[in-house]
Amino acid sequence: MPPALKTTAAIAGLAAVAVAFFVALIAAFLDAGSLRVPIERAVTARTGRALAIGGEVEFDLGWRIAIVLNDVRLSNPAWARREHFLEARRVKLVAPLTSLLIGRLSLDELTLERPKLALERRDGERTWALGREGSGAPPAIGRLRIDDGTVEYLDRAAQTEITAHVDTSDNVEVSAKGTLRGAPFRLDASGPTIAPRALDLQVAIAGDDLAALREIVGIAVPSTPPYELHGRLRRDRAGWHFEDVAGRIGDSDVAATLTYTDDAPRPRLAIDVVSERLDFDDLGPLIGAPPTTTPGETASAEQRRMARRMQEAGRALPVMPFDASLWQRMDIDASVLGRKVVHPPALPIESLDARVRARDGILRLDPLELRTAGGRVSARIELDGREHPLRGAAEVEFRALRLRELFPTIEPMKKARGLAHGRARLTGHGSSVAELLASADGRISLAVDRGTLSNLVLELLGLDAGEAILLFASGDREIALRCAVADLGVRDGIATSDLLVLDTADTLVVGAGVIDLRRETLDLTLYPRPKDVSLFAARTRLNVRGTLRNPQVRPDPKALATRGVAAAVLALVNPLLALAPFIETGPGRDSDCAQLLAQAKTWADPSTSRDDGSELKRRGRR
Repeated sequence: MPPALKTTAAIAGLAAVAVAFFVALIAAFLDAGSLRVPIERAVTARTGRALAIGGEVEFDLGWRIAIVLNDVRLSNPAWARREHFLEARRVKLVAPLTSLLIGRLSLDELTLERPKLALERRDGERTWALGREGSGAPPAIGRLRIDDGTVEYLDRAAQTEITAHVDTSDNVEVSAKGTLRGAPFRLDASGPTIAPRALDLQVAIAGDDLAALREIVGIAVPSTPPYELHGRLRRDRAGWHFEDVAGRIGDSDVAATLTYTDDAPRPRLAIDVVSERLDFDDLGPLIGAPPTTTPGETASAEQRRMARRMQEAGRALPVMPFDASLWQRMDIDASVLGRKVVHPPALPIESLDARVRARDGILRLDPLELRTAGGRVSARIELDGREHPLRGAAEVEFRALRLRELFPTIEPMKKARGLAHGRARLTGHGSSVAELLASADGRISLAVDRGTLSNLVLELLGLDAGEAILLFASGDREIALRCAVADLGVRDGIATSDLLVLDTADTLVVGAGVIDLRRETLDLTLYPRPKDVSLFAARTRLNVRGTLRNPQVRPDPKALATRGVAAAVLALVNPLLALAPFIETGPGRDSDCAQLLAQAKTWADPSTSRDDGSELKRRGRR
């Protein structure tokens, strides 16, 4: 069972030497003056550490046996920074006589006055590992009393150094600060009781990343932006409970409850989180992406370094590996509700509702519901931690997303009308989001039904007003959008356009190409076909190149679309017919997309059918 604090493990190890105290007590025939040396020898023999008692040894006999050691020093291993593991002005141990007689020692009380504990970890060694192999479990402690104590914890390899002041003489008071995983850390706790099986504390904690708490609590914790939390920490026979939790994680307010139980055969973690104002980018570290690091956003120094590395590498997909130990060694049942989502300007998410469950090494996010752009996005995601690398599967559906709300930062789109629908089904394997998508197989389908678009949208693609006319015959005005459909087949991380078409009142645009998720690059071409034959020669194709992080859209000045366009339309017919089930279940049978399907065979000019469309087919399969 993971300890709540390293101090707990240290105290338990320290209590183990009580067996040697009482054995030495009997061996000395209850002569207090002669107890010092036998106790020192017995403890040294049992622990391998030198014990020095500089003051008097006192004892009291009865149904409860009490022994008091004054001016105590217990040595540390030679490799440790501090010479002594424990220094204390006074140590008092109280045990029932019956437990000593039956050979199963338990302590009613362990009191440490002015103790200094030096806890250190190095190369797998721990200063608090006191008992020799085969020495048995430490005795149970009924009540632990620490008067004006200091605890130091050092782990240089983990960039962790924390100093805590602990006092339980009246109420429990704990104040700790230092660095945890190289970042500032603070913890304050107070409450009425302290015992290994009965804790009830008010706790305030702050740091750069909750994942670093693994050093303290002993279990895997998800990565987050910097946090400040407070709540009630209880421990009972059922487990650990962190209740009435409030505060912030990143720029999001949170209210939460958490319960951890060390049940056989697997521990279980239950979490419920509600945020009235959820900053969407604060969820980034959960999938290996840094939060937004622009001025005013909350992120740790390490997360800002990660963001710079991704920007310098031109990467858009997170490469940080998942910590599969989060769900490999314990079961999880978590819910997250974001009543209002604060989002980047280009990401119009209104609310979030998610349920996460992990059983026997398989993590499932089901459902994930996002209210966005007046519609909704539903997702089901699975990560199988039993396999290496991880196996992942995702199903995502988009329903009734309004175009004018879907692109809020694009001024010409603010007047657009129409609804977007879609779905994606992908499977892959890898240790990060980038690796999962780089190996992905599946399909991505999108459709927009009825509406209008402004030709000014094209200016955002790098076209001036004159160039815009090369793509649409309507000029600089709103154009009727009948339907837009995209269908991409994905294999080994390469998304190939089986269908890419935009149908307006005066122009049909057919596209082809690939999106390489392995290299995060784009290679797409749009071929316009006017419905007014007199303008046919005025069309040029549009190239979409660059990366996912920095796409570039430019007309091809050397290649007018007077050849191959009709063949491109012919090549469109079969993929469009194959997409019929999606069109019929997406926008609906009565939509313009359904009419687009019905008219597919009439688009191509029979007189140009001798061009077999080899260029488009070649680009679509590349």
